[in-house]
Amino acid sequence: MMVEQRCLDGNWRTAWLMMDMGSPPFEAWARMDAARKRRETPQASLAEPTWISSINNRLKEEDALLKRRGKGGGKKGAEDKDD
Repeated sequence: MMVEQRCLDGNWRTAWLMMDMGSPPFEAWARMDAARKRRETPQASLAEPTWISSINNRLKEEDALLKRRGKGGGKKGAEDKDD
């Protein structure tokens, strides 16, 4: 909802109010060197580290499943066919 509102009116302040959360540190964000921040950390500083870890693990599991499916997915069906 917040991202959609930001896209609609281009204003993070309005979007943030829709989340019913405390005021964000807009002044600190304005002074932030975004390029340096991107190099230092792969996730948002507001994100809970345990939540980010959980998401990263899920992405790794999905990648592993996709790799497994890609290696033998089509052949197994043909071998298991009972005539």
